[in-house]
Amino acid sequence: MSVYADTSFVLSWFIPDANHSRAVSLVAACKGPAGLPWTPWNGVEFNNSLRALVARGLLSPTVPLQVGRQLRSAFTAGDLVAAPLPVYRWWAQAEELSRTHTARLGVRTLDLLHVAAALVQGADQFLTFDQRQRGLAEAAGLRVGP
Repeated sequence: MSVYADTSFVLSWFIPDANHSRAVSLVAACKGPAGLPWTPWNGVEFNNSLRALVARGLLSPTVPLQVGRQLRSAFTAGDLVAAPLPVYRWWAQAEELSRTHTARLGVRTLDLLHVAAALVQGADQFLTFDQRQRGLAEAAGLRVGP
């Protein structure tokens, strides 16, 4: 089983919020030789989301540094594994998802990019707390949790 986690899930894993306990439990359950893939796309959106939460006053400016240390620990523990993302295949997959599902589901480009990354990575399970992404991932044939 290959699992992909979107930004909503990973933020909840690292930031105590309403979904934090569920995210921590699921990561523990997903522990295995593979770990969760972490693409450059995951890194950009995750870091930008942290900075946006700081800008909105929802997180202290010191939190991104603390989370950065936690992130490095997750790599060391094997919970996260650096995963290349073949850009041409990723964009082509996103376009295919858009052509097939956007008119019906009204998904955003960021949702397309996450589900396309999961598919290009060969995932069969998609972890998200985002309802729009959930619908797209299900339509794309992925098992969705939590």
